[in-house]
Parts: sequence; C-alpha cells; structure tokens
Amino acid sequence: MSDNGPQFTSVKFEHLYKVNNIYHERIPVNSPNYNAHIESFNSLLSKACIAWNEIKNFTDGYRLIYGYIKFYNEERIHGSLSYIIPNQFIRESIN
Repeated sequence: MSDNGPQFTSVKFEHLYKVNNIYHERIPVNSPNYNAHIESFNSLLSKACIAWNEIKNFTDGYRLIYGYIKFYNEERIHGSLSYIIPNQFIRESIN
C-alpha cells in the first residue's frame, strides 16, 4: 500500500510491480490516516538514521536502512507495545 505520490503512480513503477506480479494498492486521495503508521516510521527512519549518516551509494543506503529496521524490531522499545520490543510482542502474541 502506498500514497499517491508521483513515484508510486509513474509508468515505470507500474511496470515494475506488474512484471513482478505484485499487487499494488494506493490509499484514497486525501486520506493520510490510512498509512499513518508508515509515515511515522519513515519520520523516525529519517531523523534517527538517515540524517546522521552519509550515504555514498546504494549498498551503503541498504546496509544503513537494514540495520535500522533490525534495531527497530529487535532492540528499540515501543511505548505503544507496553514498552517491549516488537519481536517480543509478536512472540508473546503467538503463545
């Protein structure tokens, strides 16, 4: 799911998801609450990770973002999850 930004409505992007047999759904126009959780994460990613590092190439960017996502899910406590990490929340939810 994505918003309706130009990068997600471009012909090249449409070709990419169709060729890879990916279903792409866009949120309704003027409905930012549909993807508020993603916008919140993107803000954290930008402020806590990207803004503090120099990204020289795709590999640097990939490693940096991968590392942050790993930290976010495996080490960072979340107030909305009663102050536990997401992986722990999932483990406890399954049991």
